[in-house]
Amino acid sequence: MKAILHKWKLQQDTDRIEVLHMGHAFFVGLAILVELFSGDILSSIIQVLILLPFYYLFTKTKKSLFYSFWTFSSILLLFFIYKIFSVSFFSSEWILYSLGSIVLIIEMYMLFSPIYYPRVSWWEYDFRYRNDLKIKVSYNDKEIPGRLTDLRRYAGCILLFEELNVGDEIEIIDNEAGLDFRYNLEIMSKRVYSLGRPIQYGVKFVFPSQESKHKWHEFVNLWKEIGRQKQFIKYKKEEE
Repeated sequence: MKAILHKWKLQQDTDRIEVLHMGHAFFVGLAILVELFSGDILSSIIQVLILLPFYYLFTKTKKSLFYSFWTFSSILLLFFIYKIFSVSFFSSEWILYSLGSIVLIIEMYMLFSPIYYPRVSWWEYDFRYRNDLKIKVSYNDKEIPGRLTDLRRYAGCILLFEELNVGDEIEIIDNEAGLDFRYNLEIMSKRVYSLGRPIQYGVKFVFPSQESKHKWHEFVNLWKEIGRQKQFIKYKKEEE
C-alpha cells in the first residue's frame, strides 16, 4: 500500500500532528525520568526498553499512514490510563501522564479523517450491503463510475479504478437513491493498493456558499440513513 498526501495543502496539519506525536513521547520520557529519580530504577529501565522499540514502530505507522496506527494508539492510551490510576493523584507523574494522554487524543482526533484514514467496509463481501453510495465523478469532460464510502468533517473517501492525481479538482454526481446533488471536491490524499483493488482518494468538499454547506449536512444525514436501510435489509434477509 502506498499513501500520498497533498503536502502543500496539508503541511500545516501534518506539522501539528508531528509536534503532537513528539509531545506525548516527551511527556512519557519525562514521567519515566521522574520515576527513575524517585527510586523506581528497575521499573523505569524496563519501561524504557519496551517503549523505545514501541515508539519506533508507532512513528513508522504514522508516517506511512498504516491502519495499525490505531492499534498502537489504543495500546499507548491504555498505558497512559493505567499509569494515571497507578500513581499518586496530582503527583508529577500523574500530571505528565495526563498531559501525554490529552496530547495523544488530540493527535488521534486530527488523524480521524477520511483524508488520512478513510473507512472502507472491505469485510462486507456483498456490495449491496456496504455502507457506501454509487456515484459518478466528473473529470476532464468525462464521467467515471465510483463509490463514496466515507463522509466526515467536510471530507470523504471515493473509490475509483481511474488514476487521478493528488491536487486534482473533481465533481461528484449522484447515481443512486434519487438524491439530487453535485459537489466540487479536491483530492487531498491517495492510497494505492494491489492490482484489482480500487484506488482510495481522500477528498475535501469545496463549498462556494453557506447554503451549499448547509445542504452538505442534509446529504450526510441521507447517506447515513441509506446505510442504516442497507443494514436493516441485510439482517432481515439473514433472519429469513
